Order: sequence, then structure tokens, then C-alpha cells
Amino acid sequence: MHQSFVSSATLGDVAAVQNIARKTWSATYTDLIPEAVQQRLLATAYSTEALEGQIRAGETLFLVARWDEEPVGFAQFVRVSASEATLVRIYVLPEFQNRKVGSEVLSAGLGKLKDLGVAKLTVDVERDNGIGRRFYRRRSFEEVGESIADLGGHRVALVRCELTI
Repeated sequence: MHQSFVSSATLGDVAAVQNIARKTWSATYTDLIPEAVQQRLLATAYSTEALEGQIRAGETLFLVARWDEEPVGFAQFVRVSASEATLVRIYVLPEFQNRKVGSEVLSAGLGKLKDLGVAKLTVDVERDNGIGRRFYRRRSFEEVGESIADLGGHRVALVRCELTI
């Protein structure tokens, strides 16, 4: 029987997080974000230096989901005030989606945030990312607004989702 569990990310998880991001972005954003923009964003936001800094950062909660000890997903939460945090990224390898891995890493993060006194979690998801929006709706997030973001010269429409913890 396979086992999955969630733990805090360590510096030793950086290469696995980079691999998960590359594979998941390719599957998720093929029709939403041009390949060249994806590659630029992955090179900067998921650089070893950037990830190591985020894993070390005090205001960041960076969790890794493992399946039989191997990293298969991750989530990063950033506290923006005493009572609010933002889920800045959550990804699960395509072959491990629909196995409750995303739910487990989200639930683990929510538990830790609640223990810290956080009462509200927000997340922005690409408007045309049906899989992502469905994931949040099924977990009781409410869609509360839309905005436009510039991702390295590529504009994307985002939907803001909120959850009371």
C-alpha cells in the first residue's frame, strides 16, 4: 500500500520542487501561458537561490507532499498579516493528481496556519485554469474577484479565491 505524507520543505527538496514545477507547469499551462514565458518564469521563480531563500524565510510555510518517501507535490503559503495568508503555489505531479495529494498538502498548511492564528487564506488562480478553480471550489473557497497580472510580459486573467480557516 502506498503512503503519502506532508512535511516541511528542506534545502534537500529544492531539486525535487524544481522537477515538480517543470512537469506540472507544462501540463497545466500549455494552453494558458506561452512556453517561452513559462521557461523564463520557471528559471527565475524556481531558481535554486530563490527556492532556498523561500524555504528559509520565516513568513513562508513551504510544504512538500511525499508518496512512498518521494516528493510528488508542494505548496507555499505566505503570511501577509497576523490573520491572513496567501497560497502562492500548490502543484502536484500530473500522475499523482486525483489521489488526494493536493488536498493533503493544503489541509496540512491550513492546520499550521490556523495554529498561527491565521483566519483567512487567499489564492489567485488563472481564470481559464478549470482544474485549479474546480480544486478550490471543492474545498469551499469562494471566488471573490478578478484581476489581470503581468507574467513576464504576458497578461493573464486571475480569479481571487478566499477561504475562512
